Amino acid sequence: MTEPAATFDADARAAFLEHLRGGMMLGAAAYVLKVPRAEVEGTIAEDPDFALAVREAEATATEHVQEAVYQAAVSGNVQAAKLWFAIKGNLPGRTGAPRSPSTPPPSGGDPELDAALGDIA
Repeated sequence: MTEPAATFDADARAAFLEHLRGGMMLGAAAYVLKVPRAEVEGTIAEDPDFALAVREAEATATEHVQEAVYQAAVSGNVQAAKLWFAIKGNLPGRTGAPRSPSTPPPSGGDPELDAALGDIA
């Protein structure tokens, strides 16, 4: 028998945001809380304050990764340094060649990540 979906109340929303801050993707955080993804997406669409909280939580997770890349870069990891400069958009001494439209982006569409992955490859 399938377990009933949980309600997306204030406690569930707080837990959801905490999962996002920890690096979980939206669908994974909804799954862990047993809340239908469509309900989460509907709440984001209908509640501007919650939508802002989601963006801030995702930004926090991204900043943690960027900080880890930076720490690896300043510790001498060349690949991390290339990624760091690509993320920041100022790879010293290089101008990125535009990607051919027929070449699919390595990240599936994230422009910053595409640029960073293109410089490392």
